[in-house]
Amino acid sequence: MNTDKKLDLLFWDCHSSINIEYSTSTELYTIAVTEFEIDQENSTKHETNLKESSVTEIYVSASEIDSLINALQYIRQQPEEVI
Repeated sequence: MNTDKKLDLLFWDCHSSINIEYSTSTELYTIAVTEFEIDQENSTKHETNLKESSVTEIYVSASEIDSLINALQYIRQQPEEVI
């Protein structure tokens, strides 16, 4: 599978990431949610290292991505100002 576009979002505070990839060969998007845990062996007093603890991947079509974008926009909407 050839990856044509890729987006990586790291959420440091909750030790997780979301990776979204698009492949023209399959015309599918891969959404991967990765959870990390603190790597106690390789972390120091001044530097915290993370290691993967679990990864969940789902494969979705363009219409499903559109639905996800619409849902995120809906949930993100700010209340209208009272005049």
